[in-house]
Amino acid sequence: MKEMVFYPGCVIPNRYPGVEKTMYYAMEKLGYIMKPMEGYSCCPPPGIVRSVDEELWFSLATRNLSLYDDRTIMTACNGCFATLFDANRLSGNGEREIRHVVEFLYRDVGLEKIKARVTKFLPLKVAVHYGCHLLRPSIYREVDSPENPVILDVLVEAVGAESVPYPTKMVCCGGGGGVRAGHREVALEILKRKLTPLKVLNVDCIVVVCPLCQHQFDVGQVELKNEGVNFNIPVLHYSQLLATAFGLELEMLGLEAHTTMTENLQEKLEKGEDLEQ
Repeated sequence: MKEMVFYPGCVIPNRYPGVEKTMYYAMEKLGYIMKPMEGYSCCPPPGIVRSVDEELWFSLATRNLSLYDDRTIMTACNGCFATLFDANRLSGNGEREIRHVVEFLYRDVGLEKIKARVTKFLPLKVAVHYGCHLLRPSIYREVDSPENPVILDVLVEAVGAESVPYPTKMVCCGGGGGVRAGHREVALEILKRKLTPLKVLNVDCIVVVCPLCQHQFDVGQVELKNEGVNFNIPVLHYSQLLATAFGLELEMLGLEAHTTMTENLQEKLEKGEDLEQ
């Protein structure tokens, strides 16, 4: 079994610990051993620290990287991936590999192996959200097309869900770059624009691959509701969806940390669909 180190960042352990739990569970089911990174600090985020002080950003990022010089470091956050990947490239360390779980699943694991581990299909209507830092700048990341990506769509469909197209699919959620922290009203306006097309599509949930985007969708919808704008669309990290399809019980997903949730989604996650149907 291949061994790798998991870098959880800040938002996952502090906001959505279920993402970390499901990461370990899903990767073990696929035959990979993940060990927690010990002694790490904030990545730090590319949209905030790097834009203000690149030398400080690089110093903090390479301190994290120096903890494991010759290991594969796995992330489940777009911002963490961007920082660690870019800092690693700039450091010139060819022995160390930085991976985001979604591109690792698509490229290294493959759809057929994922499908073979599914114990129950999840017939959900899903709106996928790629986020910004996973795909851009594409000349460095080379994860997928920055304009028409498909990897998250097909990974969602590998567990029996339907990825529903929508016009604001590639629009930013509004949470990153310090916008949510410094200009909450702007962040909510962007979020409202992002979610408005989904109201008529009756999706069961939004699936993300970044906990900061997850937080913006999750908590931001509550803030919009307080202003009289109601969407009520739950958001899951892909690792939570994948672990559910692999057989992890509903109570282990960490859904109690979510502020936007529906009984309908929980029932569908619990029941799933028999593989023989």
